[in-house]
Amino acid sequence: DVALGLALAPNDDADLEGFCEHYPDLNFGRITLRADAVDDQRWETVLVHELLHIKHGRIDSEVMRGIAPHVVGVPYEMIDGMYKRAVEPFINSLAKELVKLGRA
Repeated sequence: DVALGLALAPNDDADLEGFCEHYPDLNFGRITLRADAVDDQRWETVLVHELLHIKHGRIDSEVMRGIAPHVVGVPYEMIDGMYKRAVEPFINSLAKELVKLGRA
């Protein structure tokens, strides 16, 4: 299940277009879009991007559960940040391509 909401500043960041919280063990996610979202390709890409994060959440969770405990001497936050820097461009690229396909 996915809940959708609007906020003036998602995750308290006025520059953020969208934000998702995902709970992979519950198979649930919540997407918050900035309140000025409109029905155009840019915002459709933001929404698909956040949906992909939710759908990919179970994979992210399993990767972190499998990797983080075995990396000695490196804080979890650093490992999580490195993983997110690798995954974010993939999610962004996939979202753009899916929106293009949907509009074709």
